[in-house]
Amino acid sequence: MQQRELAKERESRRVCIVCEDGSTRITRGLCAKHYEKYRAKFLSLPLEKRPKYDEFLIERGLLMPNRQGKKLDDDDPFADALDQFKQAETLAAGPFPEDPHLNRQVFQALAKIDAEAAKQPPAPKEVVPEKRDKPVKTKKESGK
Repeated sequence: MQQRELAKERESRRVCIVCEDGSTRITRGLCAKHYEKYRAKFLSLPLEKRPKYDEFLIERGLLMPNRQGKKLDDDDPFADALDQFKQAETLAAGPFPEDPHLNRQVFQALAKIDAEAAKQPPAPKEVVPEKRDKPVKTKKESGK
């Protein structure tokens, strides 16, 4: 079995991909001891080389990909439910809370207006008059 396949198999069992220790928390496929060793080496590199170092280790099966902040899976049953929930809350919070259908029509009309406005060319920039070299004297300063 290749190291990469072995790493995936060990990660699925929630044990360290290096030492197979499962008694501590597993982060990116590593136990606390090995994760700290990886992290020390990672932080010693310049910022621009760190992503390549991660890729290098992942390709060799010594580190699992970072899943933090990743998009939910396409087959996640809760993703669609969350979208529907947010849409329902938006409709209920519209100008007509008693009639979500009317709110939907209002929001669709506003979206259409926004889309049309986005197609319009930008307004011309305001023309600013040039500054004069000589200051303009007021009536008090001129003595009149």
